[in-house]
Amino acid sequence: EAPDVGVLPDATCKAPLTPLVFFYGPPAYDPASVDLAIFDVPNFEIIMEWQLRSSSTGNATDNAATISDENNITVTEADYTAVNDLRLQLSPNGAIGKQWSFGRTRCGEGATEGQETAKDAAAVKLLVAKVRGSKALSDSQTGGLVNFFFDSAYGEDNPRSRYTRSFYQFGAPLAGFDNYIESGLKDDQDKLVTDWWKEEDMRGLYSKNGRLSWNEIEPSAIITLGDILLNELLAIAIQDGLLALFPIVVVFLIVWLHTGSLLIAFATLTEQLLSFGAAVFFTAVVLQIKWLSFQFFLSIYIVLAIGADDTFVFVDAWKQSFYAGTEVNRNLATRMSWVYRRAGLAMLITSLTTCAAFLATAASSWQVPDLQLFGIFTAFVIFIDYVLVMTFLTAIMVLYHNHFEMKPGLCCACCGTADTQQGCRKGGCDALCASSSKLETTTAVAERGGADQVAKPRLVTFFEDVFPFSIIRRPPARAASVVIMLAVLAPMAWQASQLEPQKDAAQLLPDAHPFQRFFDLSAEFEVSNEDEPVKLSVVWGFEDKPLDTDGVNRLFDPQNKGRLAFSPDWVLDESAQSGLLSACDLLENSNLVFDRKTDEGGLEKDIDCWVRDFKDWRNTHSKIFPVPDTGVVTAVKEWCDNAIDVDGDTAQYCSRYVGFEVDANGDLFIAWTRVVMGVKMNDNVFLPASELREKYDDYEGLVDEINEAVGTTLGDAFQVAVGAEDPGGQPLANNKWINMVLQELYVRMSTVGVVIGISIAFVVLVLSTRNLLAASISVLSIACAL
Repeated sequence: EAPDVGVLPDATCKAPLTPLVFFYGPPAYDPASVDLAIFDVPNFEIIMEWQLRSSSTGNATDNAATISDENNITVTEADYTAVNDLRLQLSPNGAIGKQWSFGRTRCGEGATEGQETAKDAAAVKLLVAKVRGSKALSDSQTGGLVNFFFDSAYGEDNPRSRYTRSFYQFGAPLAGFDNYIESGLKDDQDKLVTDWWKEEDMRGLYSKNGRLSWNEIEPSAIITLGDILLNELLAIAIQDGLLALFPIVVVFLIVWLHTGSLLIAFATLTEQLLSFGAAVFFTAVVLQIKWLSFQFFLSIYIVLAIGADDTFVFVDAWKQSFYAGTEVNRNLATRMSWVYRRAGLAMLITSLTTCAAFLATAASSWQVPDLQLFGIFTAFVIFIDYVLVMTFLTAIMVLYHNHFEMKPGLCCACCGTADTQQGCRKGGCDALCASSSKLETTTAVAERGGADQVAKPRLVTFFEDVFPFSIIRRPPARAASVVIMLAVLAPMAWQASQLEPQKDAAQLLPDAHPFQRFFDLSAEFEVSNEDEPVKLSVVWGFEDKPLDTDGVNRLFDPQNKGRLAFSPDWVLDESAQSGLLSACDLLENSNLVFDRKTDEGGLEKDIDCWVRDFKDWRNTHSKIFPVPDTGVVTAVKEWCDNAIDVDGDTAQYCSRYVGFEVDANGDLFIAWTRVVMGVKMNDNVFLPASELREKYDDYEGLVDEINEAVGTTLGDAFQVAVGAEDPGGQPLANNKWINMVLQELYVRMSTVGVVIGISIAFVVLVLSTRNLLAASISVLSIACAL
């Protein structure tokens, strides 16, 4: 159902992108009539690639003799004609290519309405497989259509596509709006569609029972406006935020259950939160690191576990002190001194080891300030938690000992007196409400020898007397445990050596979410002309090291990324302008550059070459080109102020490609320039570092070709992945090369971090146990766990 906002009276149906155009069509579309034997003619790939290139450049001299001479092969006129006929059939104007490119099925518009008939599916699939198998055709517009609708595994050996895609567009401008170009009007219309999506509960179509809403099969995903995706992310963030409280509640309940004291449970939670807040103070005020990273909040869950563990150690030592004899329990001071020595030293060693591990994280991640800060901050959290356990929790334990330890729990409030069957051995409501001064403390009971009359809990008895001592006392059991450990160590070590960067997309949404399925399944397709390509910039005007990072410390000053190092000798003079045109021509002929669809349905290289527009504008206004270096700044500025880009914004258009700077004398000069090109990588698809590194090397080779061709006149260039851009051309996210470097960096960091962490653990264990064998075995156990 159409949105209430309506559509314009003269709105027409725009045919969706659908794989049905391959299998349905008018009588003129007959895939079975294509002679597939043409794909097997000698030198087919060379002939087809030559003809495709010649058709795009309008080379009138292209013929069999030319191809033979240029490629040192023999091409007959019959083979040349057969391949050319096939090319024409598959072209956007041919009987096959026209249907694949512009076919309309079930859209209710067009001259062929009602005439579409089903075609021979086997013939269609075999023709598609042949096109996929041809390198020349796969890189063409025809191949781009195949790549869009048939997944990457499809081919002659596997004529089955597990996934396919279809896209439709909302009509625009909506009723009440003049256009869908101006940013303000576009945003308002986007909001109307977003509100419609929400109000009509379109998300409900993807519930667990969503299949009932569809006639045939539920789509894997539906993507429309960015705001809809943002709303989904916000909704999940709110839900996850509420779920984040769950572990806090669980830890609180576990501490309460283990200690039997609501007071200690509240004290533990307070101590954990205080350690987090105090760490923020030390980081911001003492270290003067005044920024937060997302990883900060992960420290809460770390301190939940370690803080609760410290409480267990301290409380267990307190309970064990009850059975330590009358000398230890002479009074509260001697008892607490015993607990301090027993629990405090153990917690100090474990806390220092944990702190050292996070400091090792900081040391190994110095290239990633977010992770470096996370390591430092978490080390502070853990150490402060230890200090609070030894001070704050100790004071709470004294309060617990004096007033609550000998009282029954809250669950016994319903009992009038002691009820051993219900576990209210300390009494019921009468004891709960009695004055603490009338109750004998556990220290007093132990001091008079009463501990011998109190049985230890069964769980304590099991771990003290049964497990693992009854096992390790037996030589065969000891030998078996060592053999088993060594047997699993070798394959584990081998698996650890195979560590590599992730190969799947980093997930922002649950697996079953339709939007997440869209991102995941996009990786199943080769790059097509309908996809959003990754953008690369070829840049001139900088030193060999474009960014001067001397004195930069992102940890203390995250805004200071360094200083742009402009080349003082680079000038956009006449030869440089001509060289820039030559660089654009070189990119125009590169197979590495993405072919985008034009409004007419054809293909053109996805290159933003501003100097071409500048030249055309100069020629139109009867001005010379190239411009002498003495007047180039004024000429480019004049063009910027008068030329209009497709969005009607000249200032933003120029700022994307030409860098105006002011020198020490206050004069304007052009410091740098760039050419932007789309490349054959899908911007929405996650690629592992190994694949990205191969593509990176390919485009580094392309830049080397440019430098070799025009480096003497234009200077040496370098390339960067600009990623997604805001309307002003500023990079936002999804920079493929940064993703590649980070993946490789994380692998190195994890390896270095493990080595540093285990080394620190070994030193701490040797110093604390004074036993080299025990320390070595412990470190080996840690290595096995890792």
